[in-house]
Order: sequence, then structure tokens, then C-alpha cells
Amino acid sequence: MPSFKLAPLVESDFDTSDFVYTFSTPLPKDAATVWAELNGESPLHWCKAINKISWTSPEPRGVGSTRTAKLALPGAAVHERFIVWEESPERYRNAFTVETATFPGTKRFGELYEVVGTATGSLFTWSFFIEPSLGFTRYLKPVIRRGLSGLISDTQKHFA
Repeated sequence: MPSFKLAPLVESDFDTSDFVYTFSTPLPKDAATVWAELNGESPLHWCKAINKISWTSPEPRGVGSTRTAKLALPGAAVHERFIVWEESPERYRNAFTVETATFPGTKRFGELYEVVGTATGSLFTWSFFIEPSLGFTRYLKPVIRRGLSGLISDTQKHFA
């Protein structure tokens, strides 16, 4: 299967780019529980667009950890490397950059997770950085946002 190398992201890309799509959702589970599931042995197993995510580096997990995500689209997979990893009682946060993908069309891709505790559970903020390699990006934005909203919906149902 072919492999396409993507350009790397840095943490500040999630703050300064037109290619970021951010969703925040309150969840009824506490922050530690949500964080543990997001980074456990079967991360995001509840998302229909993802078949399986496997860690490819040993514990402990942190900056530099790697994993492979096999997507629901046949033959589609990405290899991720974490560039941010912060854990504290007040806030959990990590981000990865996709290093390679088995499909073309993406210049840079990554995700950032942030989970903070609230009085009723937690607030999960999920940011996606997607820079297509195509020239008509502005026309793709509504399509991309709609596709990503399914991941959020799956997550809300899982933690309900």
C-alpha cells in the first residue's frame, strides 16, 4: 500500500490557522475517565469512522509516542506522533501530527484533545487541523466540518 508523507505540525498551528476545526462538548463523565478512554488501549473505538487505533510505542505515553489509526474507509490508515502531552488534575491535553497516510490529498493533519473538569462532569474540546493539498480549500471546509461532526456525535453518545 502506498504511503504519503505529510508535513509536520507544531502546537501553535492549532491556534493560528484557518485549517482548524474545533468542537467543544460537555460530557457527564469526569475528566480523568474521559482522558483514560481517549488514551487507553482502544482509543476512539466508539467512532464509526475509525476501525482501530493501535499504540506503536511503549508506555509511558507522552511527547514522541506513536500510534496507527485504521479508518473505516478500506485501506485508509494514518501514522501519528504526539507533539503535546500534559496531564494535571485541572486539565488534560495532548496533540499529534500525522506523519504518513495511505491516501493522498492532505498536506498536514493533526488533532488536539483537551479535557477539563466541570461541576457536572467534563468539557471535551477536540480540534482538528486539516490542510488539504488541493487548491480549492475554502469549498471543502463545510464538507470537512460536517464529516468531523459525526466523530463528535459518536463521542457524545458513548459518554452519555
